[in-house]
Amino acid sequence: MSICLTFGKLELTGEQLYNAIAHYGLLSTLLEQLFLDFQVLPNIEVTGADLFELLSGRDRASMPDPEALEQFLSERAQQYEMSIDQLKSKAMREIRMQKLKQQFAPQVESEFLRSRSNYDQVEFSLVQTSDANFAAEVLFQIRDDGKDFGEIAQRHSEGSERSTQGWVGPMKLANLPESIRVLFCTGEVGKIYGPIEINGQYCIVRLERFHGARLTEVLRTELINSLFTRWLSEQTVRARQAEIAQINAGDL
Repeated sequence: MSICLTFGKLELTGEQLYNAIAHYGLLSTLLEQLFLDFQVLPNIEVTGADLFELLSGRDRASMPDPEALEQFLSERAQQYEMSIDQLKSKAMREIRMQKLKQQFAPQVESEFLRSRSNYDQVEFSLVQTSDANFAAEVLFQIRDDGKDFGEIAQRHSEGSERSTQGWVGPMKLANLPESIRVLFCTGEVGKIYGPIEINGQYCIVRLERFHGARLTEVLRTELINSLFTRWLSEQTVRARQAEIAQINAGDL
């Protein structure tokens, strides 16, 4: 089998390259990008106005005539040290990706309502220690003796929160360990919980602020990207399964 990739002294055949891509977990990503470039993106129209808007950052209403547009593209290509064809190819792919993702915009609100709790955020105070007995003592001092949470965290906590007097966040509720997440779901600000054992550490936590998720523009973009990524993965898997089924049918 002939060599299809040379890298320094390394020479790989097609089979070796395929095995390497699969071994390093890159096969799915490669198939997704091939699926986009050969089956999806070519069907999305890109106009000169689209190119001008992306590359200039100006409204398409101010787009120059075709001759001036080519001059503009030539200047941009020189600026980025590309040929005009390379610049157009790169820009057109980005525009097509943007247009493709916008096809998922109508689904954003329903997706937000379905997964809203995943985007709630919290701020909380934390003391963590590897000593279970000391954790119980800390809980007693804060809850029953009224000791200052921040002062204790600064003096005794064993994590990075020590530098912020125990204050953590804001962070997504969904990113917290489940044992803490279920406690904070009620949104009961000021309540102290613990000791909670997490990976050998004993945690005392107090919910300080609960931020219910809102559909901001940032979150809207995140949801569009999430919907797109899910769709792309599903489409690629289906295409791969159909190919395997066809191969198997041919072997019968």
